[in-house]
Amino acid sequence: MKLKPVGFFIITGIFLSCLTFSAYGSYQLIQLTNNDVDDKSPLIDGTNVVWSGLNGTAYDLYFHNGSSTTNISNTAFDDQEPYIQDNKVAWYGGTTTNEWQIYYYNGTSTQMIPSDSRSERSPAIDGNTIVWHSGSSAPVQEIYIYNGTASTRLTYDSTGDRRPKIDGNNVVWYGMNEGSDWEIMHYNISSGVTTPLTNDSLSDTIVHISGDYIAWSKEDLTVANDREIYLYNLAQGGSAVQISNTSYDALEHIINDDYIVWYASDGTDEEIFVHHIPSELTTTLTSNILNDRNPFVADGSLVWQQYDGSDWEIFLYDFTTQQTVQLTDNEFDDTNPKISMNTIVWQGWDGSDNEIFMATQVPEPLTVFMLCAGIASLLFRKFLKK
Repeated sequence: MKLKPVGFFIITGIFLSCLTFSAYGSYQLIQLTNNDVDDKSPLIDGTNVVWSGLNGTAYDLYFHNGSSTTNISNTAFDDQEPYIQDNKVAWYGGTTTNEWQIYYYNGTSTQMIPSDSRSERSPAIDGNTIVWHSGSSAPVQEIYIYNGTASTRLTYDSTGDRRPKIDGNNVVWYGMNEGSDWEIMHYNISSGVTTPLTNDSLSDTIVHISGDYIAWSKEDLTVANDREIYLYNLAQGGSAVQISNTSYDALEHIINDDYIVWYASDGTDEEIFVHHIPSELTTTLTSNILNDRNPFVADGSLVWQQYDGSDWEIFLYDFTTQQTVQLTDNEFDDTNPKISMNTIVWQGWDGSDNEIFMATQVPEPLTVFMLCAGIASLLFRKFLKK
């Protein structure tokens, strides 16, 4: 048997490509915007990215689907607080009647969500269901839900209800308890039942939900101006568990799957903390003399920003490999990182304005080489002849 000449050259080319590609770094940097206006606050889900970009005198929302970018709001008013899931985005924006209303992009077109509420803000989305609160200040704020067809008011009280979140059949928010303090509320969409998860004299706010897990921030009166993170399991019921315990505020907590992350001062600088829900173990991920802020966790990885003494840089931690990767290293601020499916986005200063950047993971060198070797082996058999 001998190899045809054309087969020899094809297989040799594949092997050389494998050697070159497998030596490449683990992340590829892509700049999504390159203009003379400010682009900020990116969010990502899968390959879909949304961010806020200045268009004239107002901020519009731009949606990147992995190959092209579209202005999905394009109004004369600021469009704010986008929330993304898959290729769907919800946000609030201005109208000609000077009221904030909820808008929804379904992956193809944009519509204003019909409702009888006013000054609508803080939308969250799951599938075709959107929740938000109306009213600019307590006690007129109420919670609304849109099921893809019609909007329904969930709360009817004389106190404020704010910043709802939704996951599947569950909606959570924080509401004022008879004007004294904030409590955490849970609404079951199927049963239509609303249940308070807290009922005490301490203020409970900033609630997030992932599956059966609900996490929020609670006032701690044992230390002045201190807030701690609490976790509640819907499936188990019972009482919430305190998972942070420091002398300083636990800030900007995020929950996703089995992890809750936040940042807090250690008395010298700010560090990133991680709570693994199944093991009930809380650890300090960073331990340095630098400020670490804005953690975000998804799909088994955590990203955050660190101040290196002159500017902010982006870092990533992989829970599987237990490795930390520095994604940026320049002379400008890189902030507000988000991650989904091993793709990271953030905003970075380019010397004149903020732009949107993305880092995508390049397959592990050995994996790439083995894949290419397998393809070469198949071609080798194809081009062999007796």
